[in-house]
Formats: sequence, C-alpha cells, structure tokens
Amino acid sequence: MAINAEQRTLVKVFSLDRRYVIPDYQRPYVWRFDDAFQLVEDLKSAWRRGDEDFFLGSIVLMGEPESSTMEVIDGQQRLTTLALLFAVLRNYTEDEARQNELTDLLKTTANSIRSIAAEPRVQVRNLDRAFFEQYIINDDVIGLRELVSADLPSQGQRNIRDNVQAIIEALDDVLSADDPWSFVQYVVTSVSLVVVETDGVESAHRIFGVLNTRGVPLTASDVFKARVLGSIDETHRDAYAELWDQRIEPISGGPDPFFQHLLVLITRSSAKRTLIEEFNERVLDKYLSDNGAERFIDEILAPLALAYMQASESGSDVSPQTERILDLLRQYPSEDWMPVAMWVLNHSLSEAKRNEILSGLERVFGVYTAAGVSADQRSTRIVQLLRDLQDALADDGHDDDSLARVFRIPDNIRQRAILRAKGNLPVSALRRILLLRAHYAELDALELLPRQVGVAQLLPKHAIPGVASTIEHEQWSGRLGTLALVRGKPGSPDTAASWQQIRQRVVGRAGFASTIATDLSGMDELTPESLASRQQQIVCRIAEFWDIVRDSDGIDLTVLPEGDLVQTAGGKSLARSRRTRLSDVVATGLLSPGDRLVWERRNKGDEFRVTVTGDGQLELKDGMRVSSPSAACEAVAGSRAQALDVWKRLSDGASLRSIWKIYERRFTR
Repeated sequence: MAINAEQRTLVKVFSLDRRYVIPDYQRPYVWRFDDAFQLVEDLKSAWRRGDEDFFLGSIVLMGEPESSTMEVIDGQQRLTTLALLFAVLRNYTEDEARQNELTDLLKTTANSIRSIAAEPRVQVRNLDRAFFEQYIINDDVIGLRELVSADLPSQGQRNIRDNVQAIIEALDDVLSADDPWSFVQYVVTSVSLVVVETDGVESAHRIFGVLNTRGVPLTASDVFKARVLGSIDETHRDAYAELWDQRIEPISGGPDPFFQHLLVLITRSSAKRTLIEEFNERVLDKYLSDNGAERFIDEILAPLALAYMQASESGSDVSPQTERILDLLRQYPSEDWMPVAMWVLNHSLSEAKRNEILSGLERVFGVYTAAGVSADQRSTRIVQLLRDLQDALADDGHDDDSLARVFRIPDNIRQRAILRAKGNLPVSALRRILLLRAHYAELDALELLPRQVGVAQLLPKHAIPGVASTIEHEQWSGRLGTLALVRGKPGSPDTAASWQQIRQRVVGRAGFASTIATDLSGMDELTPESLASRQQQIVCRIAEFWDIVRDSDGIDLTVLPEGDLVQTAGGKSLARSRRTRLSDVVATGLLSPGDRLVWERRNKGDEFRVTVTGDGQLELKDGMRVSSPSAACEAVAGSRAQALDVWKRLSDGASLRSIWKIYERRFTR
C-alpha cells in the first residue's frame, strides 16, 4: 500500500493527462449557489490581498502509482466547482489563445502516439457526465443558462446550472476590472490543494476519515494568545490567561472569525493579508510596544468578545427588541455586518439609539445583499459605516439627520435590489431573507419565528388541476410569487395531485401570522395573473421594509417593469449576471418586431414558424404568445429541444445562438 501526499497548485492539478473520475457510488454534486459563490469570493479576497499561497484544502485520490486516471474519494465538490469556474472564465474571455489555455485546464489534449484521448479532466458521475461534457467542457454556458429545472432530470445537473450562475454573479467585479486575466493567473498558479494519493480502497477511506475527523489545528487565536500572554508579567499572567479563556473559549465555531471582525473594527479598514500577519502587525505591535498587553485584554478583547457573543448567538443578555433585530442579521449567510454590531453593542448608547443603529445596519446590509454586490463592496460599505457612525455620534451628538446620511443607500443599489427581487432567484438563502422581509413589513413588527423556517415552491413542473397551463415555468420558476414561507422542511409541489393540495400543505404548515408571504387562502387557482399580483405585492412589501420604494428623484421603483429597471444605472450593472431574455435582445435591435423565426425538423417533416412581437415575445400561428425560445419549442412541438440552435431567422438563416452571443459580447461585457 503506497501513500503519497503533495501540495500542488491548480495548474499542476489540472494539467498533463490527469483525469479525476467521480465513481458512481459517490454522492452527487451537492454544492448549492451559496457554496459556489463563497468559494469564488474566497479566491477573490486572496487575489486582492496578494496571498502568495492560498490553500484550498485537500483531496483524496485512489489509483495505481503513476496512473493518470484517479478515482476521487474526497474532493468532488471542489474539483467540480473549479471546473465550472474555468468554464465561466473561458466564456467571458475573448482572446482565442487564452480561451485555449482555459480549455487545457478542463480537458486533456489528444495524443495518438501515447494513445491519449481528449477527455474531461473532471469526470462526474455517469448520470450527469454527458450533460457536464456538453455544457461545461464543450463551452455552452449560454445554452446552460437557458435551461429550466423541468429540463434537468437530476439535482446534480440543477446544481451545476445554478452554480454557474453563482460564479457569474461572484465574478462580476473581476470581469469588469482592468485586467481580469490576472485573476485567472492567480487562481491557477497561487491556489493549491494537498493531493493525497493511495492505491488501495481501504487506505483511501481511512485517510478520508482521518482528514475529516481528527486533529486540532493551530488557530490564529492560539498564536495571538501566546504572544499577548508572553508580554505580561508572570505575577499577572495566570489571571489574564483565565480571563482570555473565559471570553474566547465559549465562542462557537472557533475564535478566528471574531479576530477577523475585531481587526476590521480596530483598524477601520478591510483586511488585505492573512489574519495572523495583519492582526500582529496592525493591532498587537501597537499595544505590545507600549507595554499594553493587559490593556489590550481589559479594554479590547474582553468587552468586544462579549459583544461578539451577543451579536452572534441567540439568548444573549440583550433586550427582546434588540435580540429580534440581531436575529435579522443572523439570517444572512455572511457575517460582514459583525464589526458594526460589535461596535454598537460595546458602545454606551440608549436602547432606542442602539436599536435604531442596528436596524439601519440591517437595512444597508440587506439591500446590498439583495442587490448582489460583491463581498469586497459590502466590506467597503461596512468600513465606511464604522467611520461615519463614529463621526455622527461624536461629542455626544445624536443627530437624526446625520444618522440618516450614515445609512443612505444610493440609487443604483436600490435599482439592483428591486430588479433582483423581481427576477428569478437562485436556490439560496436570499429567497428566505426576502420573503421574511415582506412578512415583517406586512405585520409592521418583528414576529418571533418558529424554530425552523423553510421556503416552499408552489409551482409544479407539470400541469395539474388548479394550475393554469398558460403559466410559463421558465418565466416563473424561482420568482418570489411562486414561493412561500413554511414551518420546517417544505415538500415538493411535484408530488401533489392538485393546486388545492399544494395550498393546503402550505397553509397547514405555516406556523406564522397571516401575510402575503405565508397565506395562500385567497388563491383559488394558480394563474399567470394571480402569480403576477402576488409577486408585485411581495416586492412592494420588501421595498417598504427597507425603505427603498423610491429613488432620489421620487420614482417608484416597484412599479417599473423589469425592462425599464434594466436600463437604469443599477440594472445595467447587473447585465452580465442576468440571464439573457428575448425581450433584452429585441430592445437592442438585434431582433426586430416582425422578424420571423423558423424551426425545421427535416427528420419528421415538420416546419414551425413564430413571429417576434414588439414587446419582446414570440407569437405562434394560433396567436398564442410566449416569452422565450424554449417556451416556443414546447408550445409547438411539446419539447424544449435546444431552442437557441433550432430557431433561425428566416431572413438570413442566423441562429438564435449566434444572435445571443452577439448580445452577450456587446452588452454584458
């Protein structure tokens, strides 16, 4: 039994003729939108900090020594997501030579002398392999984004589609940068994995168990503790060691995140380098050079660790209203809001003023999250909040106008947030967050929630009694109008026999006060009209909760159609991450009202024709209108087919795929 472990950069992992096969006995690709988004955010942060070696964890492989094909025992999720990242980067790279370099990371190069075929480097489970090769390996990100859940038979395929969208959203600021290729270079040359290889099944699984269940790694907190306590006189060291442990050990999830937030709070700036390096240099050097180790523990660590516990864990020693505002903040997947919350909870303020500031923090953080801005942009805004709050509350001044200026939200962020709330939302924490804000707005109070709150999907993939056949699943899937809050884990609407059964499941499991986000009793049928009405009501409630209904010119953003919002400054900044719609293409003139599209199925002797309308839809022969090429395929032939490939403009034979590519090149890059 041979075991080999080596740290390798990604360019070495994804090079030569190496192939990584996911065996069928492995679980499917289970990472969701938030997981993929966070991976890219971590890579971006390391790139901007200039980390010379960013460690991405370990993978465990099994195969014969020197073999180029290895089975993946542990690491499927990261390897697959990295392949998605390379595919997205290739899609948005215009230089052909660079596209080829990214393709080399995704697939091996054929070599007839060595009998090597051109194959995907990451070979997912058989159930999803052909799908992965078609859309990821063979560069069809555009086609992948056109697919809806009804087209995808496995959860793994749905996760691949959703995570490509997550990566596109996370990369938005990178792709808009002056030199996005430097990010690619950083990822492949400075990001590394520890690759553990063995030739036996038993040893591979034993290694996997050891890596995932044993060992207590040295934390940044351990490093800081040793340095600070080492600077304290021996006569007081034990007492301060006990105080340190009393404040730090109860922190759940480990203390390093606390020190990361403490760094931001003390320096009033975003972290640029590793935590150990920057905290030592920018915080501890300052205190310890002035014999201030005891003062650091007494004045900084002890009180702010307590504030961190109050902010991060329910049941802490704060008032009920403060606790409910903090619970709103805990609903977000990111804790970037934490430095401001720590500052507020540690500051001498009246309860009313404390709650006002925490509510303002939630509003800013919530709107920026809903708008889909990058983690770096959110972090920059949090740092600015810290600076502005200190100025606004200086000299015991509690000026309401000055606080309003602190929490001001610019028009472009409001526009982005409303546009995203109106659109198709990925399966992520954002769905639950937005529905809860609509719920609270209608109640005009922060209701105490059940222990577990889920989000139920209302729209089944197939027609059932009570659900109108005129609902376009592609258009409505993932929109807030098709979602509802429930207590516990929601069931699938696809197992219901009728709309009444779906409605009863939601109403019977609500566990909340009745609001637009929880109550379906008034919806006797699910129709395009009832969905549109519910969607608009939910968006309005969200905007009311965060006070972003109007922009600085007094325009009501909630009543603007998506097409109008897309043309705003905030909407244009979302162009790349939004899925391209037929109406977008018509608005640019790449397709014109009256253009006729034809689909010829020569093998069946069929020919279908549709006409582009002025409002960006497709009109069928019988006068029915649909909003997308794939919906047109389903309407005329009962099959979604490869819509962008089959529909061609009658006047010049141009496929919709070629037109879509022009749109993305001209208007989203």
